[in-house]
Amino acid sequence: MKLITKEELKDITWAGVHKNATGDFFSSDGEYILMTEKDIRKLTRLMTPVRMLPFKAEKRDCDDYANICDAIQRLFLPGRAFGVIWADGLAEGYHAANVYIDENKQLRIYEPQTGKVEDETPMGELMIMF
Repeated sequence: MKLITKEELKDITWAGVHKNATGDFFSSDGEYILMTEKDIRKLTRLMTPVRMLPFKAEKRDCDDYANICDAIQRLFLPGRAFGVIWADGLAEGYHAANVYIDENKQLRIYEPQTGKVEDETPMGELMIMF
């Protein structure tokens, strides 16, 4: 189990976003456990029933899926370097998804509606909460 500090988390996060991105970063803990591929597979399995629910604009849309995924992660994989990102430049405009730091200390985007890890880089305004 590899750990990183809050300061490392912030540095990795800002290094992993587009050089023109601006916004806010929030973290509540002093250190975090780096996410493994095994963690992501477990989270994807746990999210399966949630993904079966139909998408409903304004009621069950991207921010709701991201928040539910974050809550499930906190319950079953506590202490991980995993959070929520709201960003311009993800999935055709402003979008909420999840963000994590992997064992290679790389910023990754997790799309809770599909269970896929994305390589998109946020480009505009963003807010990240761990």
